[in-house]
Formats: sequence, C-alpha cells, structure tokens
Amino acid sequence: MEIRLSHDVRKKVEQTARAMGLGEQDVVNQALLFYLDAFDRRVQLAQELVAWDRLSDEAMKHFEKAPWKKEKSG
Repeated sequence: MEIRLSHDVRKKVEQTARAMGLGEQDVVNQALLFYLDAFDRRVQLAQELVAWDRLSDEAMKHFEKAPWKKEKSG
C-alpha cells in the first residue's frame, strides 16, 4: 500500500523518527496502529452505548406496565 503524506505530516514523521531513533516506516506503522486501536475502542463504546440505551428503553416499558404502578386519574 502506498500512502501520500502532506508536507507537514511528513516533517512530523521525520522529526519523530529522529527523536525516537526509529525508521520513518516504523513511526507511521506505530501511529496507524495506535489510531486504529483507539478508533476500534470508540466503535466498541458506541455499540455498547446503543445496547445500554435499548436495555434502558425495555426496562422503562416494563416499569410502565408494572401491576403495582397506578395511573393518576384527572
């Protein structure tokens, strides 16, 4: 796979590679892995929040239908 980097990103990769004593390819690979892992965790969190929301809606429906709950009459 070939990826083109902007001038600013390329300079940042070069600086980071020099500072860490790594090759530029290693810096890019590590940065992408870090980003993709963070993105994956964000997707998992969003899925979990949807599941909790559905569960909450279902619990509210059961609560509203509870036999001990009396409707207020006007």
